[in-house]
Amino acid sequence: NNPTKHNFESKLTTQEQLEEEIFLGLRKSDGINIHKINKKYNIDFETKYKNIIDKYKEFLIKTPNGYTLNTEGFLISNNIMSEFIE
Repeated sequence: NNPTKHNFESKLTTQEQLEEEIFLGLRKSDGINIHKINKKYNIDFETKYKNIIDKYKEFLIKTPNGYTLNTEGFLISNNIMSEFIE
């Protein structure tokens, strides 16, 4: 275990941890697993982020577990990811 990494992670707020999980998920080909996120953070992802999902629906692909970005979405992924920051 890397104690520096642990100390850094423990300083993140719950919201920051959620945002980090969304960013990492969007960078992976299988995307965000909203079922895991909903359970872990006690939220309804599709309700909390409805405006962002609607705004970028042409760049998102609905998967059985959540969302991933299509080819065009990957090209503007920084714009999309910045929307999830509160």
